Amino acid sequence: MIERLLDWGKDAEVDELIRFYGFAKVKKVFTQDPIYLMEHSLDKACPRFDAKKEDTVCYQQKVERGIGWI
Repeated sequence: MIERLLDWGKDAEVDELIRFYGFAKVKKVFTQDPIYLMEHSLDKACPRFDAKKEDTVCYQQKVERGIGWI
């Protein structure tokens, strides 16, 4: 659910997600879980969670597979 809302949700929906699960939980899923986000979603979420793309598992997996931002 967190992955889908980060990828497809509007700002208000992501705010509600954070309110329900808590900022720390959503940030942990965003940065440490092997989720897949589209590039524009990753770019939008990084500032919200004060994270760099390079520090997310999503980005690291894309680079390992040769997909994405090299």
